[in-house]
Formats: sequence, structure tokens, C-alpha cells
Amino acid sequence: MVTKVVKKETEAVTGRKRKRIQNDNETPFFRRTMVRRGHTYNAPNSSRSIVDNVMQALSEPNTHSIGICGSSSTNTILDKVRRRVERDKLFDVVLTANVTEKPDVKKIQDQIASQLRFNFSERYVDKRAVELLRKIKSKRKVVVILRDLHEGLDLKNKVGIPFGVDHRGCKILLTSPSQDVLLGRRINRDNLFNVVLTASATTASEKVSCCFSLQVEKKADMKKIQDQIAGQLRLTFNHNSKHKRARELWDKIKEQHKMLIILCDLQKGLDLEKLGIPFGANHSGCKILLTSTHQEVLSNQMHTHRNFML
Repeated sequence: MVTKVVKKETEAVTGRKRKRIQNDNETPFFRRTMVRRGHTYNAPNSSRSIVDNVMQALSEPNTHSIGICGSSSTNTILDKVRRRVERDKLFDVVLTANVTEKPDVKKIQDQIASQLRFNFSERYVDKRAVELLRKIKSKRKVVVILRDLHEGLDLKNKVGIPFGVDHRGCKILLTSPSQDVLLGRRINRDNLFNVVLTASATTASEKVSCCFSLQVEKKADMKKIQDQIAGQLRLTFNHNSKHKRARELWDKIKEQHKMLIILCDLQKGLDLEKLGIPFGANHSGCKILLTSTHQEVLSNQMHTHRNFML
């Protein structure tokens, strides 16, 4: 019964949205885009476009590492890539590991080893890395998918993943919410894909000048969120108190003519003004896009103007 109601409501909203666009010649406010090789492509189905381009990069013999930058939507893209790789039999072995914000190298090694049906004989991380390195090298064509990288990680010496000159048959596919982390892995910019949302105003050509997304943890740390935003704006705080940092961040964001801030996985209300994010009457050029599994968080606590059910 609930499913039917949701479906009818969705159809009704979709119908109204189409009618409004046709009658008023409006452009949908949020449009998915895909960024590669320094260009932005408007794509009605950007997920498919990115998957196609990732598959192409994986098939190129001189490409050894590929990065996908974005938020939670990257997991959907990775799942599609994995299914395509397995369907097309592009590699002999497909390995996946979740890295997380505070990487536990032993857990990463265990995840990969279990998929190889391999048991470590050593206890220490560096010696286990040597064992894993040897095991992966025994496979002719391998792709290793590492999800949610938040900081640099020595894949060869610390984890035990050979690639490039150490194993030309092994490709690395990484995802991270931070482009800097991926570029720090020396990923060629041609093989870095950004999964973002850009905002369109009255015409499709009017894009935001700055767009980035942040993953909000269950227990939101205000200073940590401020640091993430400041890092992407290349802002260094001069103060330590949250209130003064918020003022600095507020002034920096107001310098941006048009920008979009995406806050992913909100579990409870967050005071954006206390955080240092001006929007609405304070900065009409700053748009906020929130995602949450709880509709009441968006409607009742964050007072969003429009909600979309997925």
C-alpha cells in the first residue's frame, strides 16, 4: 500500500514537473554532469557516461590507476563497473575493498585475501604485504577497486598491491570524496572522473563557479566540516574557535559568485549559519543540496524548500 502511494505521488510530481518545464520553458535546477579531461559534459544519464569512460580507461594498456571523485553516488557507478568487467571478462580477477576514513591496513589486506581464497602466514602488516604482493602477481590480469579513500595510502609497500611497473596486468580503481587525494596518487588527470551535481539558473549555460560535496558523519563534527570546506576553498583559518572560524568561512564563501555545496547523508539537523555557510537572503548565489535517509530531517529540521524521493 505504501509503495503504491509513493509511486502515485512520484508520478504526479513528475507530471507537474514536465508540464512546468514545457509551459514555462524552464531548465531543471539540478542537472547531473560528468567531468573528464578538463571538460564538463551535460548528460541526462551521467552514470552510464562515466561507466563507459571508466571501462575505456580500464582497457587502455598504459593506464594503471583511475580515480572517481564524488560522494555516495560513486558506489552505484562502481557496482555497474564491476558488473560490466565481469560480464565482458576484461580481467581474470576483480577485487574490492572498503578503505574508510581511518584506514585499517590489516582489514584491507584481509578483504582482498579472502576474495583470493588466501590465508596469511604472517602477523605483521609489512610481512603480510609481501605475501599479498606475491599472490596478486601470480594473477595475469587483475583490477583492484578501493572505495572511499580519504588520505594517501602506500598500496605497494604497506598494503601489498603491485601495479604499474611492478605488475602491468594490475589496474587500480579508486574512489574518494577529495580530488586532491586522488591526484596525490599521481593519477593522470585524463583518468580522473568527477561525479558532481551542477546547478543551472534560467539558462543551461549558467553554471556554478564552485561545486563540492562533503560526507557528514553521524555525529557531525562542526570543526571537521569547516576544515573540509576550507580545504576545497584553499582557505587557512587564522582562529581556533568555531565562532571565529565560521566568520572566516562565511566571508570566503561570500566571495564566490555562484556556488553549490552538497552535504551528504545528514542524520540530524545542522545549523549552517553557525557552521559559516551563507545562503538564501545572506548569499543568493550559494545553493545547498542535502541528502538524507530521513525525510523529517530535511523537511522539519533543515526546512528545505524542495524534496525529492529516490
